[in-house]
Amino acid sequence: MMLLPFALLLGQSTEPSGVWQGQEWRVNPAHALIWDGRAYTPVGLAVPAATEAIRKAESAGVKDLMIEASLTDDWAAAFAAAERLSARYLLSLNERMPQASGWLCTPEALRVLNVSHRSVVEVALPGAVRAYFVVVGPSSSIMARGWATMHFGKASVEVNLKVSADDYQVLLFPLMRESDLVDYWEGLDARRDEVIRKLRDAAPGKGLRGIVNPFGRPPSHFLSLRERVGVRAADGWTTSGGIVPDSILFRLEFEQYLREKYQTIEALARAWRIDPLGLKTFAEAAALIPLFSPDMGVDAFLDPVNDRTVSGRRVGSRFWDDVQVVIESACVRRLSRLASATRSIANVPVVYDWAGWSPLHERRDIAGDGIGIPTVGAGRTIDSLSLWERVGVRAADALSSALAWGSRSWIVSTRICFSENGAPFPTEAQLRSVIAALVDLGVKGWFVESTGGDEAVWVAAMNGEAQQDLALGDRSPRAIFYPINARYPADTMQLPGGVWWLPTPAAGDRLDVGANYEAYRLTAPYDRHIAIWTTGAPRKTKLLTPNPQSVTLHSVSGMAVDARVVRDGIEVTIRNEPLLIFGADTTPVPEDAVQELVEAEAAITAEAVRKGADITEERFLFADALRKAKTSPGASLMQMTEAYRRMLLKVAPYVWREGERADSAGLGVRMQSAGCSQGEALRLRLAIPARFVQVDGRDGFNGMRAVYKLSVSGSRDEHTVWLAARIPEESRPFVRVEVKGDSLSPWERVGVRAALSAPPVSEYGDGFGWYQVGTMLLPKGEYEFTVSMDPGAPVMDMAIDVLLATPQPFRPSGPRMPRFLR
Repeated sequence: MMLLPFALLLGQSTEPSGVWQGQEWRVNPAHALIWDGRAYTPVGLAVPAATEAIRKAESAGVKDLMIEASLTDDWAAAFAAAERLSARYLLSLNERMPQASGWLCTPEALRVLNVSHRSVVEVALPGAVRAYFVVVGPSSSIMARGWATMHFGKASVEVNLKVSADDYQVLLFPLMRESDLVDYWEGLDARRDEVIRKLRDAAPGKGLRGIVNPFGRPPSHFLSLRERVGVRAADGWTTSGGIVPDSILFRLEFEQYLREKYQTIEALARAWRIDPLGLKTFAEAAALIPLFSPDMGVDAFLDPVNDRTVSGRRVGSRFWDDVQVVIESACVRRLSRLASATRSIANVPVVYDWAGWSPLHERRDIAGDGIGIPTVGAGRTIDSLSLWERVGVRAADALSSALAWGSRSWIVSTRICFSENGAPFPTEAQLRSVIAALVDLGVKGWFVESTGGDEAVWVAAMNGEAQQDLALGDRSPRAIFYPINARYPADTMQLPGGVWWLPTPAAGDRLDVGANYEAYRLTAPYDRHIAIWTTGAPRKTKLLTPNPQSVTLHSVSGMAVDARVVRDGIEVTIRNEPLLIFGADTTPVPEDAVQELVEAEAAITAEAVRKGADITEERFLFADALRKAKTSPGASLMQMTEAYRRMLLKVAPYVWREGERADSAGLGVRMQSAGCSQGEALRLRLAIPARFVQVDGRDGFNGMRAVYKLSVSGSRDEHTVWLAARIPEESRPFVRVEVKGDSLSPWERVGVRAALSAPPVSEYGDGFGWYQVGTMLLPKGEYEFTVSMDPGAPVMDMAIDVLLATPQPFRPSGPRMPRFLR
């Protein structure tokens, strides 16, 4: 075993550089822009492209500007005004990026339930050009299909079947004039030509320092919903999200990709699980529209060109993977070319705002020369605000992309504002707090949104201070990374030694290594390690590992690792800061964690005997795994933990129900999420507002609810009900948990309804958290729990991970089940 001081394993990439009107520039390893040999670290003001706004900023002493210009603004006048005042400035294109026309293939969110065999369904689909429908029967069988009648933005479907039933579903697949997918094809070409023409005609001078978002600003909806929900892996720039672009250029690129990858139609048909007799050419394949999403749908493709359907299988199809590759390739390739075209007119750094993890930034050779971070504060004063409430989660996520890959990218906050509604910062201290947090994270340029308040005076003062700090451009933060699936126990923070703990979308999972430890595994192109730490005081233990000599231990704080190799492991003191483990073939396991689980199994076995519960199979699996603890500790502990979990479900006084195991779920579909309990959750999503759906002239809304039938058999009557779920913040007041049961008192039998009145605790994974619904008397008996979202919710989207009713004290710990208490 090797004991090494902690070091970042960052790769190197080509250093962006150039010359602009005789002045040289480059980006250094600390992510600062070096202009004519000196670090350019501005604290500036973001202003509109208007001469008066530029003059007003200069009169307040501001010499560094982010000029936010639309395509209709007079760029030449704005540049000339900045040059006359000897200002340094960046141009930011303040235009919405072109959106691609596309087919929405999200039947889980675009469907109408409980349709009778003879009925008329009307759905408002604003922006839809046309819509294909499928009437689905039992087991997702196709009962009817065709084109909906479109009239003034409404799609009308007439259902006329021979077999009478009331549980048919109508799935809709609209072609939208504008989807949520960025148009990297015809739209990008048109935007590129317009931007290049405007930039050439404006003739910027020596004060120009960079160009931000030459394709346009990422729409706020790319991040707003996901940030408010808590989802870190935003779709942002590339993820198709169930959209197939309706673009000639896309289809040509898709066709070429399929031809090169599969070579023959037969190979493509096998990968897509499609009937090979239904295809003749790759061009036909590239034009197909799936009548399914990754989550649900029917086993068929639509050929809109020839107005036919082709049989296929949804499960196991690689269609969406191939679409995603082509979209991401177009994003990176075409935005890189756009940056090159822009630099051919003005050879200054090109910066793209970070709008979610994607290949645009999540790579060593990023498109452009920098990563822009729009930073929106919490809209509250600094009292009791965490770092992430001051700067927003995207700052840490964006910095993760830059630091993890080691790309030579200029990191700049392109728009710092107090709140989305344009309110000014109330105090200079508040603004300084935000900028100080961004400095600590490694940002090397800060532009504050001009609101007409006192920002200009404060910015001028802070800029003077920044220019006097000659070391600012050379300071680079150190960081380690945790997979977002392991969010809780891991979290974004500064660890001992000044090392940042940042999230990454790379592969990895949380590891359950006992109640006294937390751990995760990260498998990334730039880093592979296991991290483990204690939940309390330092503990001296033996890490069981079959090949201790090949293992390397790192302390993130630089503290010496107290460790000694023994025959079947490593004796080491583990503290409450991550200990990084490299080179382990299997997961090392603390020996005391194994012993703790053995004692817990003995206690629950005694309880099972007392209750007469049959746990014979679970005990056998547990004993079998225990025998392998020293030769294969990771796999052994995982099997022991799963056996113990199954015992808990049979013996513990509480009821733990997996969200995806609802007795009825209406619109719900199972979703995969590695950070969830058992790796799955139930997602309920409706893209059509209730008031826009009618069946035979009546309100057609139904299904935003999940019903769970639970048997309560605890020895105590008072239970606390908890819900682990992912719910948009603005929709939480519309979520209800209703309890019904014969064992309730007469006044309670009408149903106990509780709203989610408080924010979640112990948030984990990709946006999940625990909500304490309330405490109620639940005598032994059968109950029906209904989790629902009212039709008036702003965002009809929630995912349910766990429903828990417990008579014993419970402190949420991510997706971990509570231990049995006597």
